[in-house]
Amino acid sequence: MRGKKRKYNYLDCKYLRGITVCGIIGCVGNRRKSLQEAYRFVSHGQIYIEARGPDRSQIINLPANVASIGMATLSINNPSQHYGPYCSTNRRYVLTYNGEIYNGRDLCQRFDIWLSPIENDAHLLLKLFEKVGTKCLPYINGMFAFAILDTQLNRLTLAVDKHSQKPLYWTKSQNLLAFSSVYTALAQLNTEDQSFSDEFLEFENFVGGRTPSSGIHKLKGGTFAEYTPADDRLRIAEYSKVGSPQAGTNVADSLVSAAGRLATSLPSALLLSGGIDSAILAALLRPNVAVTVSFDEHDAYSEEVKAREICDAFGIEHVVIKPDSTKLLTNIDDITRRLQFPIGNASVFPEYVIYEELAKRGIRVCYSGLGADEFFLGYERMRLFVAKIAGKTPAVADNYLPLQQHLNSIYDPQVSPGENYLRLLARNPSAKLSHVAIPEELNSVDQLSELMTWIETEFSLPGLLRTTDALSGSFGIEVRAPYLDDEVIAAAGQLQLWDKLDVDNGTKLPLRRLAANLGVPMSVTHDLVKRGFAAPYGMWLGTQSKARGIFDRSVFLSALIESHQRLNYPVAA
Repeated sequence: MRGKKRKYNYLDCKYLRGITVCGIIGCVGNRRKSLQEAYRFVSHGQIYIEARGPDRSQIINLPANVASIGMATLSINNPSQHYGPYCSTNRRYVLTYNGEIYNGRDLCQRFDIWLSPIENDAHLLLKLFEKVGTKCLPYINGMFAFAILDTQLNRLTLAVDKHSQKPLYWTKSQNLLAFSSVYTALAQLNTEDQSFSDEFLEFENFVGGRTPSSGIHKLKGGTFAEYTPADDRLRIAEYSKVGSPQAGTNVADSLVSAAGRLATSLPSALLLSGGIDSAILAALLRPNVAVTVSFDEHDAYSEEVKAREICDAFGIEHVVIKPDSTKLLTNIDDITRRLQFPIGNASVFPEYVIYEELAKRGIRVCYSGLGADEFFLGYERMRLFVAKIAGKTPAVADNYLPLQQHLNSIYDPQVSPGENYLRLLARNPSAKLSHVAIPEELNSVDQLSELMTWIETEFSLPGLLRTTDALSGSFGIEVRAPYLDDEVIAAAGQLQLWDKLDVDNGTKLPLRRLAANLGVPMSVTHDLVKRGFAAPYGMWLGTQSKARGIFDRSVFLSALIESHQRLNYPVAA
């Protein structure tokens, strides 16, 4: 029919997944006199997000809505694509967006959405929102943070993915609400003192959406916020998990599917530790480069040999970086700036030097094994904890003996399993943990697998994800984590404790079997000692500790806090 527009199926969209890591920022006011303040915040704050989106940076000002919306875009697949912020075809909705949707085809079929060949994830999200609003959120498999302004209802919606892989910070005053994917962008607007309290020191990280400033908040994973300036009302709610995949997919199939969804044809890299998680990704994704960070101070901090065997097995170029304490001390202020605020994470320095190297090579996509330990019970502390409850004393590597001794000293058979595990996870030995509420249905010996996973994803994983996002984003690099794919998590959730962990035979049992089937060297599949990315902070900065885990990073955290103060951020005494 002449003049009729052609509809395009999702499968026609060559560049649909064209954007990933980006910087987003915005401000919405409830008074006309707030308009210039909103403009000023976004225009000044744009500099904080530009590193995350080096291809193009733009701002849309909306005087009628007393709003300013900004976005800095990193285009992974299509440099000629549309750049954000984005507007719906009817101009009602304005979107600033950071992330990637993995199950777009499924969403288009489920909600009967059509896209043109040049439209991307942002356009899909706009059309989803036009149709069903926030009801689409549970069905999205991906990593994202976004803000959508409904110019007709004058309502702002903020949302993040189920695990907050892509963070979103916000602050609110009586006159306006401001948000950004970068914490420091909001510090210019919020002048309250920053504080690293006893609660922060419990886990060497801010949990539950808190930040150093009581006036700046982080939107928790799996939640969305709605702000209506007219009545200055902010509502935050969890979105339902009804969109999660149904049980039935096994671990091997789910990981193969996830790897296919997250793969790219562009030059890519892998954070390779020499362990099971990253070895599987090497086998499935075959990146151009695998990068290992190694330290000569102690074999507890080196997996160079095993990592090389993995690369040889799958024909991957292997890059080994061996930074020393001088590199750390010389770059401590730069690390602090990129990290945005301190965190006690052992992988901070290794990740920093990896992303620095990848940026020099012009690589924009990197794969990571984040999430495997949490959902497949991969931490050595998990094995020791289960053994303690079972009345066993398993053999451990020398560098984990202090952790085993620590568990023996703090374990109290009179308290719940959840409290005992929190005591083990807490970095501060004097942690009171009175503010932690564990779901009653998980807090039992019969639910150990679910209990440990819940605690790790609430108190440990958010810090790991924030570290990765802040550091990689500051170098303009997108990190993709297949183990955090919805289908993989659903497959892991079907397994019982003993399907994942054996006190005598190691952790992550289904992943070990998969690795063996994929041709991962036996030296890796049969190694029961977890190492991963960590630096010898204690040995470098004064404690001379050769123990990994909770004993070697507090001195590094102190150095980060001192650097934070040195950079003239206001910090409460």
